[in-house]
Amino acid sequence: MLVDEQGKLSLLSIDNTISIINEIPNIELIIKNSLNSIPPLFPATKTDFGIPVRTKFLLPLILKSN
Repeated sequence: MLVDEQGKLSLLSIDNTISIINEIPNIELIIKNSLNSIPPLFPATKTDFGIPVRTKFLLPLILKSN
């Protein structure tokens, strides 16, 4: 995941994609649409300057099926 300087979320990659795509072929589209529906976040800022910066982080998603 990436939060840019304006606070917009974007998906960088999905790990373990082969097994996930076999079960949910449009998972990337579902996640991207979900991220687009989230209102902008407050971006990270440089400590002493208050300048907005991009932030990259890992967000684990746990999918359970029946």
